Amino acid sequence: MTEIGTIESIFRYPIKSLGGEKLLDATIDENGVEGDRIFALKDCESGFIVSCKHPIKWEKIIELSATLNQGNSIAVQDIGKEVIIGKEEIESKIRELTSRKVELIAVKDNLERQYREADRSNVDEVGTIIKQEPLSVVGNETHFFDFAPLHLITSSSLDYINTFYSKGDFNVQRFRPNLFIKTMNSNKFEENEWIGKEIKIGNDLEIKIIEPTPRCVTTTLKQGELKKDRKILRAIAQNSSAKRYRFFPGEILKGTLGVYSIILKKGSVKIGDKVQLIEK
Repeated sequence: MTEIGTIESIFRYPIKSLGGEKLLDATIDENGVEGDRIFALKDCESGFIVSCKHPIKWEKIIELSATLNQGNSIAVQDIGKEVIIGKEEIESKIRELTSRKVELIAVKDNLERQYREADRSNVDEVGTIIKQEPLSVVGNETHFFDFAPLHLITSSSLDYINTFYSKGDFNVQRFRPNLFIKTMNSNKFEENEWIGKEIKIGNDLEIKIIEPTPRCVTTTLKQGELKKDRKILRAIAQNSSAKRYRFFPGEILKGTLGVYSIILKKGSVKIGDKVQLIEK
């Protein structure tokens, strides 16, 4: 095996499309980081899962952050640091922010694949092309992750994309990965070279990188102290692309940053764990 980096940060997002929490360690199984996206908000009018990929409706909710407490009880913190606990209270807060009625639903109560609305317009045409897309294309279809159960990004990719737009704030928070890997190399999109390969993290976890991550308008939204900046997505769209692997193998996908993976062997990870490429 070849060491390619270390775990710099671990993130989970207990409620899909809200801000999440940083962890010191986590258990990762076939459904991703334990407690990740085990809740979602459902738009009572449309029936779709709420997603900041449709920012005209939902961009304000990404400024809320969710944490998972003992017994999988959920707490939400708003911009003013007020903590909101309880299903009805959380639903009421979302309605206050968005003027739309939502229902907080859990994975344990979800019996079928859900769909979201996503804005797939060109960078400068936000809100013109809204598509309906299935969640959990790879993995357990009752879960609320966008595509695959685990999403990772590297320090080298963020450093490199920043060279194309030096004034941009390419903080990892914008890209909402589960794992942020500090790589040994720099000045290139390092994880693109791992697509189709297997990786070991820590003592037990083994994953396979299956697709590059296409980027959308979510990366441009205001999140915490990060300002709204549409040029972030423009820089990615103009300068980053990768070959697909699992779907339409070899096709070049433009506007990517980071990669998706599936879990081959469950395990625990912690900050500082080695990330190693499995040689075959």
